[in-house]
Amino acid sequence: RRPPAFRVVLTTNPGRPGAAAARNHAATLAQGRLLLFSDDDVLLPPGCLAAHLAEHRDAAAAVVSGDLRLPAARRTGVGREPFEQPGGRGRDGLWINITGANTSLPAETFHAVGGYDESFSAYGGEDSDLGLRLRRHGSRIIRSAAAWAYHDGSVLADVDKAFSAGRAGVRVWRKHGDLEPALMLGVHP
Repeated sequence: RRPPAFRVVLTTNPGRPGAAAARNHAATLAQGRLLLFSDDDVLLPPGCLAAHLAEHRDAAAAVVSGDLRLPAARRTGVGREPFEQPGGRGRDGLWINITGANTSLPAETFHAVGGYDESFSAYGGEDSDLGLRLRRHGSRIIRSAAAWAYHDGSVLADVDKAFSAGRAGVRVWRKHGDLEPALMLGVHP
């Protein structure tokens, strides 16, 4: 019942379908120096926003990516979800850690690399593609243990989503053509 401590804008995406186009549209409406991408099935716990902000105290910090955790009540098996697999060593993250579910970065950097590629209109691929372009741009990816969030949805239990993610991985590999993306995305050229 209290007004939020920040400006809220409700909008519809006037452009192409898909998460990439919606995130780009939101980024054009944002007025701050930093952008935080968080999906509608992600719950940020207390302290998550402060942890993101703390990592950006150095203007050279290009990207902050926190861990995603599946709530225990949503777990359907013993396996870990793909988004629960940490990448990198310690605080050094990898391009594959970039996710629209819980990533913050300077708006200037986001726009400098062209934002999300809106041709990724089906599920998957847009985050990995952005991560590779950020790396090519020279952005450092920092993993923050304190900037974790709950991802309230399973990928492993959704065969259509897993299939679409696999197809998207192939598209990312074809676009960038390097061996590393193929190996990291599970594509066998």
